[in-house]
Amino acid sequence: MIKRLNFIAHQIEKAMTNQTFTRQQLYDLVWSTPMTTLAKKYGVSDARLRKICAEMDVPLPKAGHWEKIRAGKEVEIKELSRDYSGKEETTLEISSQENVSLETPLQKLMGEIENDLESFLIVPDKLSKPDELVTSASQKLKSKDVYGGYVSSWESPLNIDVTPVNLGRALRFMDAFIKLMRERGHKVVIKDKKAQIVVNGEELPMEVREKKKRVLTPNNYGYKDAQDSPSGILCFRVWGKFNRTVEWKDGRVPIEKQLSKILASLEILSEEMKEYQRKLEGGLGRASKERKNSKKLRKKKGRRAIWI
Repeated sequence: MIKRLNFIAHQIEKAMTNQTFTRQQLYDLVWSTPMTTLAKKYGVSDARLRKICAEMDVPLPKAGHWEKIRAGKEVEIKELSRDYSGKEETTLEISSQENVSLETPLQKLMGEIENDLESFLIVPDKLSKPDELVTSASQKLKSKDVYGGYVSSWESPLNIDVTPVNLGRALRFMDAFIKLMRERGHKVVIKDKKAQIVVNGEELPMEVREKKKRVLTPNNYGYKDAQDSPSGILCFRVWGKFNRTVEWKDGRVPIEKQLSKILASLEILSEEMKEYQRKLEGGLGRASKERKNSKKLRKKKGRRAIWI
């Protein structure tokens, strides 16, 4: 079945000279090529392509589908429903080779992660077989008193500082992130009693916290006092060397949907830090050599003065 779909998709791409897809062609494409690859090729966002498929009642592969195929496992392929009365065609803008080549390193790495680790990019609604670090943090956080509206796990390896209503989200995000890191071949270690991720040999402390917003409230003297109040916005922060602190937060896209971007950014960041370290050491080496040569020259000049 997979070979047949691959053959059909190849024939469709070969024969098609315009940007119009029939419902059947769209079905054949999404079951023969990962969604992220199609989205980039045809100049449309992943979310938009999924929306088009939903509008045209085109079923999509489940999470983990392409990983199972790469592992040689059996997969379930949903048939295209014939009980449909909507539009039969859609138009997409096919990306030129020029546009594809302009893809940033971050976008390329995100695409690779999304294709290889699709099932690990989903933050579940409930914790399932949580990592022991998450289990420990969960137990300590749930037994803590709320202070200033927040519960914090500063005494446990995982740094989490959120309001009780966002505690579940923070724990599920952290669990998914740790599992994704390990599946990608990176490590999570404990150093100075705190959990750190290790990306390409670079140790990076991390935390999940809920941002605060400044609220002005009237006081008894006719003025307004500034007070911090929970914002409901979760933020994931990582500290790198050379003051390279980076963070991701809820916005139009919640942090649960930013896992591929976070991981790709961290891999790029680790390489940048390594390159900076190499340049720094090279510069220090040259400076040290110049100082030694200068010192030798001064001594040599001093000896000459005495001999004359």
